[in-house]
Amino acid sequence: MTGFSRRAVIQSLAVGGGALLLRAALPAAAHATTPSGAAADFGVYLRVGADGSVSVVVPAAELGQGVYTTLPKLVAEELDADWARTTVRLAPADAAYGNPDKKGLQSTGNSDSAVGYYMLLREVGASARERLVRAAALRWGVAPGECRTASGVVLHDGSGRRAGYGELAAAAAALPPPVERPPLKRPEQFTLLGRSVGRKDSPAKCDGSAVFGADLRLPGSLFGAVALAPVPGSRLRSFDRAAAMRGRGVFAVLEIDGGLGAVADTTWTAQQALVAAAPVFDASGVALESSAEVSAALRAALGQPGKAAPGARGDAAAVLNGAPPALDVTYEVPMLAHACMEPMAATAWLHDGRCEVWAPHQRQGAAREEAARICGLPLDRVTLQGTFCGGGFGRKWETDFIRHVVQLAKAVEGRPVALSWSREADIRRDYFRAPFAFRARGALDAQGGVAGLHLKVAGPSLLAFQKRPLPITDPSSVGNAILPQYAIPNRLVEFVERPIAQDIGFWRAVSLSQNGFVGESVIDELALLAGRDPFAFRRTMLAADPRALAVLDRVARESGWYRPLPAGGGWGRGIAFAPGFGSYHAQVAEVRVQDGVVRVERVVCVHDCGFAVDPDTVVAQMEGGIVFGLSALEEAITTRDGAVVQSNFHDFPVLRISQMPKVEVHLVNSGAALGGAGESAVAAIAPAVANAICNATGRRLRQLPLSASGLRLG
Repeated sequence: MTGFSRRAVIQSLAVGGGALLLRAALPAAAHATTPSGAAADFGVYLRVGADGSVSVVVPAAELGQGVYTTLPKLVAEELDADWARTTVRLAPADAAYGNPDKKGLQSTGNSDSAVGYYMLLREVGASARERLVRAAALRWGVAPGECRTASGVVLHDGSGRRAGYGELAAAAAALPPPVERPPLKRPEQFTLLGRSVGRKDSPAKCDGSAVFGADLRLPGSLFGAVALAPVPGSRLRSFDRAAAMRGRGVFAVLEIDGGLGAVADTTWTAQQALVAAAPVFDASGVALESSAEVSAALRAALGQPGKAAPGARGDAAAVLNGAPPALDVTYEVPMLAHACMEPMAATAWLHDGRCEVWAPHQRQGAAREEAARICGLPLDRVTLQGTFCGGGFGRKWETDFIRHVVQLAKAVEGRPVALSWSREADIRRDYFRAPFAFRARGALDAQGGVAGLHLKVAGPSLLAFQKRPLPITDPSSVGNAILPQYAIPNRLVEFVERPIAQDIGFWRAVSLSQNGFVGESVIDELALLAGRDPFAFRRTMLAADPRALAVLDRVARESGWYRPLPAGGGWGRGIAFAPGFGSYHAQVAEVRVQDGVVRVERVVCVHDCGFAVDPDTVVAQMEGGIVFGLSALEEAITTRDGAVVQSNFHDFPVLRISQMPKVEVHLVNSGAALGGAGESAVAAIAPAVANAICNATGRRLRQLPLSASGLRLG
């Protein structure tokens, strides 16, 4: 963890809890009510009720990854709270909830919620515990060191006295925070951390009471819909306002960013108003690229000089030009949509000189600022309350749907507007994972190791698209194309930037989503050319990294790497190593290929994130990442005349339960610095399956989706 400071802790302890209370509260399942009776605030994160109940604010967005449980556990562990009486609240957008690892920005991504808040939230709990002990000691006239805490109670063993946190809360909150950092528990003292005690959001998500962005209904709510330009950058040329307004229950039809919006008494009515409006968009002056043209341009770019990425070693060019390389191959991956189960949705309400927004957003601070810009109000007159997110994967990092809902709410000021995008809008106007082409050249040494490896990457720069160019090659395009853990003496990654016309954005695993597939497939190709076992080949290159070896050896052992595959033909086994986001990760996939149908039968996964704060949550992240990555094997976004062809799950499929393999997850608590859990599994599954297919059939997949090779998932 970096960027953590004493200042952040003091601010979190000293700032009052008033910022937690919004004028219009969410239903209890999404934003739990304050404990009954008088409550005491211990900074912005923690409240203790007079009845002894504890309420913890989650600063990160709950995308399904489990922070609604994991982050409160950090506070509750050090507080010695009664977990059964601990409730959780989702934070509003406020600088007080900034992630220390993100220079104080309140955002959720890069698998760093637990990493960034780990020490801060533990110290919040420890500081409150110390103040509760001091309050009890003052009441009893004893030294604080004679007292201890357990499950929401302060005890004085010498006299047998005890006091619940509720009795002490008001007096404790009035005491100043400790001057020195409070002592934290040692791992052997943990009662919550490192154990799975049930997710706090599961009951509400099981009984349907959980409130997602698309669920929120305020009194008097109207409903919004959007019709967006099919080609990015187009302008709205005309629409039939009179025809749209003739619909019963239509309140407004107006131009919005990138399209046309409507407000009505139901979502269906708003959508039908847009149909009646028949918007016409003008794409003159906009690039109308097709997917075939983009693919050809990316492949042509591989013949151009590239810009070297950081991490080069030796002289790969000299090694590869000195003799014909053992490997010279081209790979390609397509554009991909996020396809969150919950399309873009939010609610906004402009009234009395204020703007209130409720949204499932990954960048609460940026979303609030965008809302303020659109409605023209100062930031202190704008609030944004987080809701549960029905998936994020990087898509809910963008602020387009926040702009839209505020624009619609301005048109009917005084009434709240609940906006839900259609699935078609969600697919066609995504911020896509960019397409890339790759050329890999590799040479072997006399011992059958890798003497040199050169990987050239051609594609867009996401940071340049976001107008945040770096002086170095964009890590979101080229990061980990050749894993730094591999001992390859001569290595070079180059980037040839080739922008595309479509909007692009962060997609789960970011650069590892494409570079994991290509890089680990290339390593497998070199292993086979050297006549060596792919596991042993990797092991040799990782010999100097004990943590990597432990993960690789474990996945080989748990998968039975050398165990014979079932008889009958068509069976294959593949391995992939995918470190990233501060964690080490490896997978082995077993597949059976028959008549062009690939059945992924079993996946064994080993993950080392240093310490699993909540093991069941980490396991769920591995399983979810594997589902996400397997879906991508069959997915592709294509364009024709500048517009996206796909529109729904019939032509952009997600994995069905009948296609799901058996998944075995093994966690390693190495004691290394805390790492992430949300994205590594995505990076490993595609190459593990591709390597298994090659093992089964001898066919090397160098282009995705599977259909490009005449294959499909069974």
